[in-house]
Amino acid sequence: MYKNKIYVTDTEHLYKYIPKDGILIQEGNTMLFPSGAKATYITFLSEKKAYVSCLGLGKVWIIDPSSMTKTGEIDLSGYSLGKLAGDNNPEPCASIIRDGILYVTLCQLKSAYSCEKGAHIALIDTKTDKPIKMISDPRATMASSMTPAGDPFVDERVTSISIALQCLDTSLGSRKDSCALRKGSKALTTHIASPLQT
Repeated sequence: MYKNKIYVTDTEHLYKYIPKDGILIQEGNTMLFPSGAKATYITFLSEKKAYVSCLGLGKVWIIDPSSMTKTGEIDLSGYSLGKLAGDNNPEPCASIIRDGILYVTLCQLKSAYSCEKGAHIALIDTKTDKPIKMISDPRATMASSMTPAGDPFVDERVTSISIALQCLDTSLGSRKDSCALRKGSKALTTHIASPLQT
């Protein structure tokens, strides 16, 4: 939801709805993504600019939410850790904007249930839409859960942390890590939370 409008994706289409008289009415065009795009996450900079992470393409689409049109894309294939195995997709997932930088979590999948070691996040300048760098922490695994439950967030009450997010250890299937970008630090730091309940 952004500015009283609700955006819904089914991974290959993006719909915009407005609430009216207790029901949702579709507004504007339906955006189409390429087959297999897995366009799941949307992060808004303004009413005219948002970012959609395309997990299946290794790209982040830049869109105009007011007209529901694509205005550009950011290729993150340069950050893939699986290049030696022929994998050029770092699987961009959940994202958040803080201080003019778009932080995009990278799942770095090797298979459906296995990923490269470490938690990885791509930093993108929202003025130029150019990637700045990738930051990593080898102590965690996968800096997103690939569900909305793993979205990064900012808690303004905790002054030492800029961004908090969930990291998931897919190798064990029994551990959840909390990752944080600390203010004044250029690195991703991790601490282990309690095990997941089965």
